[in-house]
Amino acid sequence: MLPKLIKRVPVHVVVFSDKNNEPGESHMTNSTDHNDETLSQQVQAMESASDGVVYVFADTRRLADCTTRFARMLGYTRKEIPRLGITDIHPPEAHALVFEQLDRMRRGDANFVGNIPVLRKDRSVFYADISASSLVVRSTKYLVSFFRDVSSRLQTEAALRDERARLHAILTTTVDGMITIDELGIIESFNPAAEKLFGYTASEVVGHSVNLLMPEPYHGAHDGYLQNYRSTGTQRIIGIGREVNGRRKDGSIFPMDLGVSEIRIGNARLFSAIVHDISRRKAIEADLVNAKENAEKASLAKSEFLNSMSHELRTPLNAILGFSQLLESDPKPLTGEQREFVQYISKSGHVLLELINEILDLARIEAGRLVLSIEPVLIDEVLETAAGMLGPELKTKPLTLNLNSDGAPGQVVAVDHLRFHQVILNLLTNAAKYNRRGGSITVRCFPPDGGMTRVSVQDTGIGIPYDKQSLMFQAFERLGRENGIIPGSGIGLVITRRLTEMMQGRIGFSSEPNTGSTFWVEFPSAALRAGAERTAAAVRPPAIDVAERNDPIKVLYIEDNPANLRFMERLISKIPNTQMLGAPDPKLGLELAHEHRPDVILLDINLPGMDGYEVLRCLRNDEATCRIPVIAVTANAMPRDIYRGNQAGFKGYVTKPINVPQFIALFNATVQGMEKAVAHPSPPCQ
Repeated sequence: MLPKLIKRVPVHVVVFSDKNNEPGESHMTNSTDHNDETLSQQVQAMESASDGVVYVFADTRRLADCTTRFARMLGYTRKEIPRLGITDIHPPEAHALVFEQLDRMRRGDANFVGNIPVLRKDRSVFYADISASSLVVRSTKYLVSFFRDVSSRLQTEAALRDERARLHAILTTTVDGMITIDELGIIESFNPAAEKLFGYTASEVVGHSVNLLMPEPYHGAHDGYLQNYRSTGTQRIIGIGREVNGRRKDGSIFPMDLGVSEIRIGNARLFSAIVHDISRRKAIEADLVNAKENAEKASLAKSEFLNSMSHELRTPLNAILGFSQLLESDPKPLTGEQREFVQYISKSGHVLLELINEILDLARIEAGRLVLSIEPVLIDEVLETAAGMLGPELKTKPLTLNLNSDGAPGQVVAVDHLRFHQVILNLLTNAAKYNRRGGSITVRCFPPDGGMTRVSVQDTGIGIPYDKQSLMFQAFERLGRENGIIPGSGIGLVITRRLTEMMQGRIGFSSEPNTGSTFWVEFPSAALRAGAERTAAAVRPPAIDVAERNDPIKVLYIEDNPANLRFMERLISKIPNTQMLGAPDPKLGLELAHEHRPDVILLDINLPGMDGYEVLRCLRNDEATCRIPVIAVTANAMPRDIYRGNQAGFKGYVTKPINVPQFIALFNATVQGMEKAVAHPSPPCQ
């Protein structure tokens, strides 16, 4: 079956054209006798023709002669041409058409112009434009044909058709709206996606201003944008993607991403716009914003709950631990049973306080509010301090503690000092808690390896069952010991791991049931800066040195909790030459402060009717009390509470439950500072 490119047009001459040349004029020759010319002269006259020319015997359909260009076009020499028949230079599917046209021209019915496949010597096929007509030379009738190879042109045309089809497919199937406008803003094209997006058909918008698709303020400003761009080249939207609103046919408004590009075709300037509906994205973003706000509200609510819980639990704990400390330090000896009971009270209170602190720590870590200060820290000093705090536990069991047994002293790591101390103390506390009576704890500090320094804590305790070891760092997991006699919350190691990782460290363990466990931590190695050495004494509580002077020290304590008032009264009574006034509400406290002008004021923060900060402001605004040092004594122990208290101007900030030695040290330092202030009077209060 012949290709559809074959055309039948009645003309005077047949011309074969070459695709690589621009189409030229048709070469036409009248069907006339040339008795005085030979065929070779005819061929010679055609040698300069831009097309290949071939002469065919009309009767036999054999090729008679041709120009050199024709022979080369088919891959033959001129000498080979006379041996060929018309079927040798056309593929079989073209034979019927060629014979039909030759017969018609031989009878003088018509000439022929068409596009017909041609067969080369190497059997490859190309398409040629052919123009043919009859010619008589010395009484011999020939059919003369002019050939022009148009294979390249046809391939280009086919490629263009394919490209047009591809572009059309892209335009019609893309999920984004594609709109083309001219430089006056008139819509020239509108793809199916745009139809679906805006609710218009292409026929409804093509030829209309693109303003049709815009709500205010874009509707009124768009023509101005185009005019400004044409005159100044200033780009407001063109070449710049941005979010705008679109207007549908039904009048509804929706958000969309708009990208506009300039296209130049000859002297014409067009603008192509790609429109993407972002309604779903905006809805998701709104949901995320709402979720974030809800999460922040929930986090704030959790923080407020934890703060409240901390306060409410610390307030009664202050009395429990405070009175137990007073009883233990009372010069009047207790009976053995009484001392045992006091120790139970104290130990249980400290377990509860530890649980409160751990929960608050975990909440701060999870909320990302734990601030670290990384600095070089000497491991030996931290180990010595932590071991000192472990002393009572070591004596109770008893246990043997071996420090730096591998002989690698002087190692320094880059950590937060306080949190590194907490990590080491947690590991030592666990090693003691789960150890056997008479067992041992061995702490090893290893030389740096690969930029990390390792500290390990090995115990001779009960070990961890193999089937429970994968649960070791899960919160509130006690590994089956929930009902045992060993107290704990199950979050100490979770906090230890997270603190370690926050300081760019690593933690791990190995354990043999009924043999013992070894926990280790690794931190980045460091070197101490000059003058940055710390000593173990620097991190210990200051020594207790009760202030003494001739005149009694007057203390005012403003506190609404009777038990805490009674505890502080008993504690102050133990400080020589010190007297205390108690005020159960802030109004009375301000009156007593103005009337008695105490040397030191102890002030609770959470008071009825007026909080501690307002009381502090009233004290500062009264000339009679503005210079009196005020120490906050409160159960508000969150970091933001402590920061706020320090910023407010308290001389000290003591959190409940009160650590008696530390409180006395702060009280003593405050009194000493007050005496220095008396020696160097301050200017009047502002």
